[in-house]
Amino acid sequence: MHAVRSPGPGAVRAFAELFRRERGQALPTELLGQVADVLGSRLAALRFESFDQYADLLANSAARAQEWDTLVAMLGASESYFLRNAGHWRAFEECVLPWLLAGPAAPARPLRIWVAGCAAGEEAYSAALAALRALPAGVERAIEVVGTDLREDALAIARDGVYDAGSLREIAPALRREHFEARADGTFRVGERLRALVRFDHGNLLDDAAMRAMRDFDVVFCRNVLTGFDGVSAAAVLHTLCASLRPGGYLFLGQPEIGHAHSVRLATISFDDTFFYKALPDARVAAAPPTGTRAGSSIPHGDRADGPNSAPASPPSATDTLCDRAFTLLLREQLPEAQQVFERLLGLDPDHEGGLLGTALLHKNAGRHDVARRQCDRAIRLRPESAEAHGMRGIVTEAAGEDRAAERDLQRAVGLDPGFAAAQFRLGCLCARRDEAERAEAAFRAAIRALEADSPARIARYSDGLGKEALRSLCEQRLSAPASRG
Repeated sequence: MHAVRSPGPGAVRAFAELFRRERGQALPTELLGQVADVLGSRLAALRFESFDQYADLLANSAARAQEWDTLVAMLGASESYFLRNAGHWRAFEECVLPWLLAGPAAPARPLRIWVAGCAAGEEAYSAALAALRALPAGVERAIEVVGTDLREDALAIARDGVYDAGSLREIAPALRREHFEARADGTFRVGERLRALVRFDHGNLLDDAAMRAMRDFDVVFCRNVLTGFDGVSAAAVLHTLCASLRPGGYLFLGQPEIGHAHSVRLATISFDDTFFYKALPDARVAAAPPTGTRAGSSIPHGDRADGPNSAPASPPSATDTLCDRAFTLLLREQLPEAQQVFERLLGLDPDHEGGLLGTALLHKNAGRHDVARRQCDRAIRLRPESAEAHGMRGIVTEAAGEDRAAERDLQRAVGLDPGFAAAQFRLGCLCARRDEAERAEAAFRAAIRALEADSPARIARYSDGLGKEALRSLCEQRLSAPASRG
């Protein structure tokens, strides 16, 4: 076997700089260990003696494009499936599309949707499916969906349109039969009606010349893409996205990215437990920050769930460090990687509360509510006074559609810790959904008060990645609405 010395810290730093220069993205700190493993694997596979040889291939070789695609794939793409993040699709179908269809120019032009960072195509096809599903009976409207991504291998999968059954798990059986063709090997191919609405193009969000062609879209989806950019690049991309929208167009970002929305003029619209953005007139023409701006200076960091915090009074344990890393991956929707870290954590300490609750959240997101509840129940048995364990049980139970039981869990959580902001907010949403306006108002006000002292990490973990200011804004919008809905 060809032995290659594992790349050291200097090689990892050099690769991170090369990656930023070539791809326009900063590597998240928690992935640096993974970078070393991936580099070691590629050096061995290519029989290189040193990282310098490999760096030369990435920078100068004719095979560089293919090798970059391999690297990007190995460094981890978050799990993707059709209609992921159901709240966004409900908002898209029940709010955005009816508003667009009611506009004065609606019948005269196609409905245009851009999915930036479309990966293997599930989200772009989801947008087409949701648009078709939301069209009122008898209404004819042309629909154009454009998906762009850097990775040619991902685009090839998207154009082929063949997916395994797990990718379709959120699609109702009737819609699956109508829009997908079952194949003998158990996979499904996107039907011709959907395929005709969607095209896929190579696209670099930092390529100004190419992005100038991306204009006049009614809706843009760019979810969980900005987290991979450094501060300056993320701000520039956000300005590009806003410039691509028609007047009054709508933007959907991932939950971990809401802090970026403060760097341009965007109106925040709340719907159920999620929110999206409408571009204000000057958002289309605001200048992107100069490339020489200090990294991160154009974006307020107070709303970032993974932003720097003050130093703890004592160093965190190895298991707590693993827990923090796993939750960061989970909130970025890098689910397989998060699961691996949680498994490692629970291997070291099977009773670690954060590990039990993190895996509960993973099971909840995958629709395994009973398994998720068992994890919460184990945490509660180990520490009955844990507000977090009762709060997570409430989140899981609500996702299972059992609102009354979820309310009881959340009441226990805030009874144990009135300063648990996310639990107060979720309790308010449940009360609002039942038109219990006074109780909802009290819970939202309690959430705002609790935000002053609650930790950014706990806020993010129990509110789908929201930061402090985003959760405050959402509470204030609920309070100012003439009639809240949950």
